[in-house]
Amino acid sequence: MDTSTHEIRLANWKTIVEQCAARPAGQTVKQWLEINGINDKQYFYWQRKVRQQMVEQMDLPIHAACQKSEVTFAQIHVEQEQDTRPAFIPAAIIRTERATIEISAFAPASLASRILKAVSHAL
Repeated sequence: MDTSTHEIRLANWKTIVEQCAARPAGQTVKQWLEINGINDKQYFYWQRKVRQQMVEQMDLPIHAACQKSEVTFAQIHVEQEQDTRPAFIPAAIIRTERATIEISAFAPASLASRILKAVSHAL
């Protein structure tokens, strides 16, 4: 492919990539491509080419951040949230020689029933 043909195709695909980037919220790239009849392999190929062109136009080395020689640190204060859950207070306590089972008042009746069945079979 000659240079002018490549540039024309690149310009066309740049428009397509921009339109895809502006797709409706919640719509995936694959969905947008399917709706617009665009081959996904071609799209991702040209998307890479468009991005490469943008990096070249920025005239920045790709690893500019790695070339920085000075390292600085900043202290970040993180406030820990207090646990606002109520403390566990058992509504029922079952003790055997080998185990203690504490059941919350908020536990579903079916859970308490299954626990009691299991304990009675284990004794």
